[in-house]
Amino acid sequence: MRSSTARKLILLGLLTTLSLVGFVPIVQPQPVPTEPLTEASPIPSPSETTSEPPDDPVTPTPTPTITVEATAAGTPMESATPTPTPDGTVTEEPTPDPDATLEPTPTATTSEAETETPTETPTETPTPTPRPVSLPLAYRQLRSIVNGGFETGRFEPHWIVGGAIPSTIVRTVGHSGLFAARLGDPGYANEGGCPTGSATIEQLIDVPVVGMAKLEFWYNIYSYDTIDYDYFAITVTAVNTGETLMFWRDGCTTVTDELWTSGWRHGSLPLNIYRGQPIIVRFHNVLVNPDGWYNTWTLLDDVALTID
Repeated sequence: MRSSTARKLILLGLLTTLSLVGFVPIVQPQPVPTEPLTEASPIPSPSETTSEPPDDPVTPTPTPTITVEATAAGTPMESATPTPTPDGTVTEEPTPDPDATLEPTPTATTSEAETETPTETPTETPTPTPRPVSLPLAYRQLRSIVNGGFETGRFEPHWIVGGAIPSTIVRTVGHSGLFAARLGDPGYANEGGCPTGSATIEQLIDVPVVGMAKLEFWYNIYSYDTIDYDYFAITVTAVNTGETLMFWRDGCTTVTDELWTSGWRHGSLPLNIYRGQPIIVRFHNVLVNPDGWYNTWTLLDDVALTID
């Protein structure tokens, strides 16, 4: 009996000494009482209803209360309340690091679905067919008379030959140079051997906008007939309108049985009414007499476009 009391006193002094130096008393776990095993009760079926409470009600574990405190730096800290366990031991929840910064939980932002805008299909614009444009003569190169003296010995490429009666370039005593153009044919027989028609040569030129433009030329008519039937003539066709006008007509005015010649005559034709336009200048040697009598032909030389 004394030894038991002495032992308790020694243990009490030891505990007191340990508490003074800062040791935490260790709580001995209490033994869990064991109950004698009983025969297992049958498990009731789902249809059976039991209103009796269970023998050993389960005490729910209290949920620790988390208190958020603001620190001086504005960082929240959590303090946890210890949760007792069923066996009586105290378990301390870990205390978060006060220096740790809580990362905010990203919040998913729901944005409205983008509405897909339909893309318009481009409409092809038909490309217009290019059309020739007639520029004013002041903005493009002017076309003048080329090879007006016929010294190349041929009409091409600038002179265009036409008509039912032939035209040729002859080497003869012209107004100047060695060559001249002959409209008509002196080989036709006067007594019914002359065709009806004309011999023509023509050239495309541009009449300048400024100045006084004139068509200059020299000609010599050979004829057995009068101007009423055979003659030399000049016509001008406006390219823009297609209108053709006769500006020159010359021939024999005296009745004779012999060949008549005019000699070299100079002609000057003003072109002011065609200022700024392209025109076609055409020279004619015309045979009109339907009976085929009396021939006529014309020499032409030194054709030029002059501007005063």
